[in-house]
Amino acid sequence: MKHLSKLSILFISFIGFIFAGSVLIRAENFGSINNKIGLTINLLNENSDIIEKLELTNEIIHQFKIHTITSSNPFLKGIHKFDGILLSDILDYVSASGDTIVAYALDEYTVDIPAEDVRNYPVLVATTMDGKLLDVRDKGPFWIIYPVDQYDELRSEEYSSRSIWQLRQLTVK
Repeated sequence: MKHLSKLSILFISFIGFIFAGSVLIRAENFGSINNKIGLTINLLNENSDIIEKLELTNEIIHQFKIHTITSSNPFLKGIHKFDGILLSDILDYVSASGDTIVAYALDEYTVDIPAEDVRNYPVLVATTMDGKLLDVRDKGPFWIIYPVDQYDELRSEEYSSRSIWQLRQLTVK
């Protein structure tokens, strides 16, 4: 009986070890997939041909200066703190020039953002809200935020429609 108990304990330990290892492998894979989430930037020429396609990985994105906007948002109740990168900093980083930035969401929603918005306001590409990383279930991984509480003229449907969430790609033309 004692022999059987030791064998049972050994077997259960072995199964537990295998299970723990598989969970660890899955967690590592998830982490590497998560680290690959980035923002694609397409630069177009005057004929609307892609002349350069850049992928801003999380590693690159985390090298930017982080900015904060504390503001209300037409899609949320209350005041929230958003941290992220200024859209103007991203465009400067990729040496983008153009009159329009087309933003694409994961759900295929698209919106045109006039380049003058980026010149006139601190438009944020948010990566966190209230200190928590944005994920796909919560409007992430990136969300364009306008500082509506700092500029009264931004309190309109026109600007609300440009606050695209689940942002995956920007095309500058």
